[in-house]
Amino acid sequence: MLIRSLTLILGALWLTSCGALEDSGEDLPPPSPALWEATGPESERVWLFGTIHALPDDTEWRTPALERVLAETDLLLVEIADLGEREQAALAFEARAYDVGLVPILDRVPGRQKAMLAASLDAAGIDPASLIHTETWAAALQLGNAARCSNAANGVDRALLARFDNARSLESFDRQFAVFDGLPDDAQADLLVSVAEESDCRAGNARRAAWLAGDLQAIETSILTSFRGNTDLRENLVDDRNAGYADQIVQFQASDPGQDLLVAVGVGHMLGETGLPALLSARGYRVRRIQ
Repeated sequence: MLIRSLTLILGALWLTSCGALEDSGEDLPPPSPALWEATGPESERVWLFGTIHALPDDTEWRTPALERVLAETDLLLVEIADLGEREQAALAFEARAYDVGLVPILDRVPGRQKAMLAASLDAAGIDPASLIHTETWAAALQLGNAARCSNAANGVDRALLARFDNARSLESFDRQFAVFDGLPDDAQADLLVSVAEESDCRAGNARRAAWLAGDLQAIETSILTSFRGNTDLRENLVDDRNAGYADQIVQFQASDPGQDLLVAVGVGHMLGETGLPALLSARGYRVRRIQ
């Protein structure tokens, strides 16, 4: 499901989610989430750690390799460093999430999807009529949060932030919600349909296992499936933001090459030719995966 997949991409989504991820009943792999070391042209050093923004209680994901990186890191860069600012997040959401003159939520998806969406909303305890003034993307996030299949309090980014006094944001709450708000109508409808299509936690459990194992191929396949072939979703939610991240990393290290950075963002930002490892390699860094 796309909202589950976006726990691998976007940091602000699960700020209101407080449920625990359903136990899959399967043994989890030993932790080995993806981690890279990148060395710049002037010997600048940055580590790239692909995170997941929500986990069930007692999930063990730390490794000796990661602990060594944490001990050597001077500065942590994350998507949003002030994740505890719920009021700020709520204000940023409310500023973009509502409008007048919208059609009923069930009429914003193809006819064949209406019954499925209605059933998903009903299971989540959401009255479709209550969404008449809610933008489609915002309704998708609300529906995804209502499923309560992950616990943002256990997110890897939060745990890393607790370890560092020196952390900076690559984005803001407003920027993240602006990404959604700027999606074309058809992309927003695909987002909502993807959320509604899977209302259980099985896909989330599979993605968690793939993340723990560092199985990037499985993660990429899952995310691409969730995009439903909509290029606007991939370009806006992943590719464009990755390019901005890479530019910020290079610019920061150009101004202070002596600081070793740990860039910890959703693992979806590390995948393929538009992922951060590939983008830094194209900018002259020597990149190698170390976990």
